[in-house]
Amino acid sequence: MAIVEKNRKALPHSQPQEAGLKSSAARWGIFAFTLLISLTAVELFLRAGFFQPSFDMNGWKIVLDRKILFKIKPHSGPDINNLGFRGPDISPHSKKPRILFLGDSFVFGVNVDESKTAPAVLQKMLSDKYELINMGIQGYGPDQSLIQLTDEGLNLSPSLVILCIFPANDFSDIQKNQLFEVTADRTLRRSKTNVVEATLPPLDLLYLFQFVAAKLKQEREAGSIGPLSLREFGSAYDRLFITLFADGYDLDLIHDRYSDFSAGKIKLMSAVLHRFKETLATKKIPFLVTILPSASNMQEDNFFKTSNIPIEKYFTNEDVVTEICDKESIPCINFYPLFKQVKDKHPSILFFDKKDRHLNEGGYAFVAASVYEYIQKYHLD
Repeated sequence: MAIVEKNRKALPHSQPQEAGLKSSAARWGIFAFTLLISLTAVELFLRAGFFQPSFDMNGWKIVLDRKILFKIKPHSGPDINNLGFRGPDISPHSKKPRILFLGDSFVFGVNVDESKTAPAVLQKMLSDKYELINMGIQGYGPDQSLIQLTDEGLNLSPSLVILCIFPANDFSDIQKNQLFEVTADRTLRRSKTNVVEATLPPLDLLYLFQFVAAKLKQEREAGSIGPLSLREFGSAYDRLFITLFADGYDLDLIHDRYSDFSAGKIKLMSAVLHRFKETLATKKIPFLVTILPSASNMQEDNFFKTSNIPIEKYFTNEDVVTEICDKESIPCINFYPLFKQVKDKHPSILFFDKKDRHLNEGGYAFVAASVYEYIQKYHLD
């Protein structure tokens, strides 16, 4: 009886303790749930574009993107339009037939005023007959242009799509970007992880923490917080910057176009152009590829000479793209024979800027005139 009585006396004291534990666990559960919801909301807020990994380059705001690697922020420069392209603002619909011009810095016209770019000059030649849209982005490869086309370009209802390929580095671009891979049956598919996804944290929230930490470090070291370059975040971001924008001349095909490594690049380029063709064919949209040589093999060949490259191999990369287009029955304009014809008659004419090594104003005008002739010849109304 004494034991029973003792237990009875202890019972009233144990109930509040158990209830307190349950109440505490409930509070912690609510707190954890609320925290999870809050973090999820912040992540969605960040992913909606309210905070994006970005940096300034040549006066434009470059924003990292997990799908296409990077974009230019709309209206981030005096000649950057509402879609992040170079030129006037673009409305969703147009009464005029539209021509999309896709490519890299040669289409973007990184070294000239917007009015001197090839698309702008072509627009003047066509007057009001067409609406030209310059979708070229500095540093883009044909793989990124393909994503541009499917995600944005087709929504603009184009009547003609022109893709500019710069073979001097585009074979390397599509390989190092890791956006696509080719299956055993030669089908193009998206890679599981691209070069940006491999560098950025899995959550934008974690990147925000990195950004704040970098800002605080900058304040401690410099005594003030100023503009923060992406490359200041550390070696991983520095390597990403170099991968995306530090393009060297791709000599792999020139040295041995039949090696396994070169064959992989060619196979990937073929698959990308095939997907371009297929995508546009289903919409019955004409497709044109332009192939631009470089200053190194067209104008000043000191680099090729010091690399001991025989003159008969100077245009290997351009020839391979032409062969791919011929095999795929894709119309193309290869500019190195056209440039050569002019230079043979007028040796003093230069198509490339000596310092910048992009096309000069005359080079861009020549490209525009050649495309204009193509449009007139094939009556692409």
